[in-house]
Amino acid sequence: MFQIIAVFSLVLIVFVYTNFVQTEKEDEWL
Repeated sequence: MFQIIAVFSLVLIVFVYTNFVQTEKEDEWL
């Protein structure tokens, strides 16, 4: 059960980080 939570948290962090990076790139393009 702990592994499922750990993997879910990791995916969530990566998703948020990728979203943040994409937003930064979009701001740079603008």
